Amino acid sequence: MNKNDLEKPIGRISDQQGSVLLIAVIVLALLSLLGIMSTTTTSIELQIAGNERIYRQNFNCAEAGARHVIELIQSTDKSDLDNHESLNWLTNGMVNPSTIPDFTDPGAWDWDDSDGDANAEELTVTDADGDPVCSETYFAAVEINPAAESLLGETGELRQYRGFGYYNHPQRGEVLIEVGIRLYF
Repeated sequence: MNKNDLEKPIGRISDQQGSVLLIAVIVLALLSLLGIMSTTTTSIELQIAGNERIYRQNFNCAEAGARHVIELIQSTDKSDLDNHESLNWLTNGMVNPSTIPDFTDPGAWDWDDSDGDANAEELTVTDADGDPVCSETYFAAVEINPAAESLLGETGELRQYRGFGYYNHPQRGEVLIEVGIRLYF
């Protein structure tokens, strides 16, 4: 036996140990990349969930305004609905349709009545403890010409309204909801 023959197997073993180390480093790098990618995905999903939560809160605030205007119209006496001057939030669109504000334009909303021509009112939505939840919620309504036909054989005077709920938060965005209301008197 030769001295060179004894050294060959030892050299092969040391070469194989180096390849195992290389494979271990590659696997470790791949697992690290997988961990980074899952962390990034989780972070993005958390941002999406946060945006969805804000959108739902904004929508709920605007919907509270729209529901409030429906309740006001349904609970207000007919004589008070006839006298629009006493209700800042109600615009008579039947007399002159060109005076109907375009409530889809945020600039058309006037709730502070600083110039005496308010067309909306502010609504502060509170939680069960009475703490304000939506303090930038507004509501308005417009009386429009009713359709000529009556619904389901209803008789009496038909009144038709468009109600609006609007929520505007400087950092969270704005939402507008429009509802239709028909009442028989």
